[in-house]
Amino acid sequence: GGDEAAVGVLWRRVHDEVRAMASKAVSREHAPTIDATALVNEVFVRFHGQGPSSTPNFLNRAHFFGAIARAMGQLLVDRGRARSARKRGGDVRREPLDGAVLDLADGTLARLEDADADLLDRLLKATDALAVVNPRAADVVRLRFIAGLDVSTVAEILGIAPRTVYDDWLWAKAWLRRRLSDA
Repeated sequence: GGDEAAVGVLWRRVHDEVRAMASKAVSREHAPTIDATALVNEVFVRFHGQGPSSTPNFLNRAHFFGAIARAMGQLLVDRGRARSARKRGGDVRREPLDGAVLDLADGTLARLEDADADLLDRLLKATDALAVVNPRAADVVRLRFIAGLDVSTVAEILGIAPRTVYDDWLWAKAWLRRRLSDA
C-alpha cells in the first residue's frame, strides 16, 4: 500500500528464498550473463526502482513468487538477447522450435544456447497465454520451470496438494508443447 518500510521488511523476509530461486535460474544457464546476487538486485530494482508509487501490490505469497519468477525469466531472456546481439552483430539467429527445447524437464530451465533466447521468450509468452486458460497451471510452470522449485515447495506457495501441482505440471507441459508446435 505504498509503505516503504513494508517493502524493506518483505524483502528481508524473502531474500533467502529469492536468492535461492536466482541461484537455480543462473546455474541452469548455458553461459551465465549474470550472477545470482545481481539477478536478485535487478528484480528488486524492477519492482521498486521508481519509488513507492511503482511498488506492485501482491495478493498473496503465490502472486509474489510468481511475479519474481516471471521477472527473473524475462531478465535472463533480455540479457541473453543482448549478448547474442553483440556476438552476432545485432542479428539474432532464429531457431526452429524442436522437441529438444520442448522437453521441459521437471524443475529445470531448459539449457538454451544464447542464440535461443528467442525460444525462451516464446515459451514465456506461451506461459502467459496459458495463464488465460489455466492460471494455476501457469503459476506452476513459472515456479517449477523458471524458478526451479520442487513440487512440495510449489504446493506450499500455492496452497494446494503436491499431487495437484504434479497434475497441473503434466497438463501444462502438454499444453505448452501443443501451443509452441503450432507457432
